[in-house]
Amino acid sequence: MVSVEHATDDTLERYSMRTLPRPEVESLEEHLLICQPCRDRLKATDEFGAAMKAAGKIREIEKSE
Repeated sequence: MVSVEHATDDTLERYSMRTLPRPEVESLEEHLLICQPCRDRLKATDEFGAAMKAAGKIREIEKSE
């Protein structure tokens, strides 16, 4: 059986936020092609980030009222 080294939570978060350095992006994207668990974790990371942005916007609106 081949051992697969999964992406760290930090790597997935930086990828989602588009702050991951280009060489690491390429390596991660190759891994994501073959790793469903990491794709699932990335999706959850993206969804969490979107929810945090929305919450921040709601707070800004509430402060301005």
